[in-house]
Amino acid sequence: MGYMIAKPAMHPWFVWIYWINPMAYSFEALAANEFHDTIIPCVGPNLIPSGPGYENSAGGQSCVGVQGAMPGDTQTTGDAYLRALSYSHGHVWRNFGIVCAWWIFFVALTAFFTSRWKLLGDGGRQLLIPREQQHKTKHLLQTTDEEAQIPEKKLDSGSESDDSVQKDLIQNKTIFTWKNLTYTVPTPDGERVLLDDVKGYVRPVS
Repeated sequence: MGYMIAKPAMHPWFVWIYWINPMAYSFEALAANEFHDTIIPCVGPNLIPSGPGYENSAGGQSCVGVQGAMPGDTQTTGDAYLRALSYSHGHVWRNFGIVCAWWIFFVALTAFFTSRWKLLGDGGRQLLIPREQQHKTKHLLQTTDEEAQIPEKKLDSGSESDDSVQKDLIQNKTIFTWKNLTYTVPTPDGERVLLDDVKGYVRPVS
């Protein structure tokens, strides 16, 4: 639970936070189930007077600082302690139902919003590059920029020759290389290595 302010200790203006907190219902149900029909003795600094000569609840001792304890008592009941916190054992199953209702509500919200969640790849595919890393990727975006500068043309069959079409195409002059490439495929007799630590390159035709 961490740190949770009890309902009687909350400011009246903020008590509504208690009613919309699912953990408050869970805590009340667990506390009521734990302290119902129990006896809580007052010990240590919660028992006055205390010290030498006042052992074994002798000498008119009384509880102090224990919620639910009556004046002159050296112990209190679990139900009195619960009432001091505005809790009740009769709310156990009610709170259990409220927690289940909160759970269904949150699951419904999650299902609704995740079903309307548009992933990055659903629409136009874009390459997102941090601004501070753009100088390292200019060579990757250069081809895309050059393609964007080419005007769209409608090619009628037979109206333009193959030479004019080739002029509009952008030639890829980069060299594709690979190193330490291994390719393994599964077979009925076990795995078979088709490529074992190979290297090479492909140069475009000029």
